[in-house]
Amino acid sequence: MKALCFLLLPLVTLAQKSILPPPEPTVQAFGRPWTVAFSWAGWQGFGPGASIVQKMRDTGWESTNPGGCFFGCTGPTNFPRVRKNVTADLEITYQKSRRHGYQLSLGMPLTAEITGRSSNGPYLYLQSRIYYGSFRWAWFGLKGRLIGSAGPALLLVQDFEKLGSQAGPRHSQLSPGMHLSGQFRFINKRIWLLAAKADARIGLPSSTGTYEHEAYTYTPQGSQQKTLQFSAENIPTFHMNLGLQLGFKLLKRTNLQ
Repeated sequence: MKALCFLLLPLVTLAQKSILPPPEPTVQAFGRPWTVAFSWAGWQGFGPGASIVQKMRDTGWESTNPGGCFFGCTGPTNFPRVRKNVTADLEITYQKSRRHGYQLSLGMPLTAEITGRSSNGPYLYLQSRIYYGSFRWAWFGLKGRLIGSAGPALLLVQDFEKLGSQAGPRHSQLSPGMHLSGQFRFINKRIWLLAAKADARIGLPSSTGTYEHEAYTYTPQGSQQKTLQFSAENIPTFHMNLGLQLGFKLLKRTNLQ
């Protein structure tokens, strides 16, 4: 009798496996591993232009003459100054497992426009643009709401200058670097998400060209000539962004481990 039970035990086990439903997937919350998201960064720090402004000030391109503004305003002029645009990027995320995945980012240009002049002298306009792409390893936490990533990046730095009404040459150079990113999905629905996002991109210093300009400062004693000369190596390719991200989840899958 014991021998018969021992022989029938495998058949009973096989029958139970065929009757019972399959086990539930280990993770259902991360069932859509592909995400396509768009980011808008309204705050920018340490972007291109900071060292250009400092170089201008060191060579006398900041007016301290009261009443020296373009339209006769009073007080010291506020030159040089930097104006930056709102940048955006496209990001593709692939969640390979519960904790790990990959991210690919392509960025629209981060632009800095620098204006400056010496006291009552010529008007200088500089523009620096940075295009970037990166591929990063990503870590997922808090049920997929918190994502941190890091990886190599490639930055295209372009510079453009104009002194008065005369436009100068454009310079371009590729610069390798690193891209660090962090985001928190405070709205994480099944199909779409909304997240707060922070990025930092670190590239090698660019050396796209050398600029040299002569400025004249008019005083009661006569005119004084000042020369502005600096290399585009002074343009840093390190910058940070803070903004929002809107994303959509694709290709449903419910067997992530």
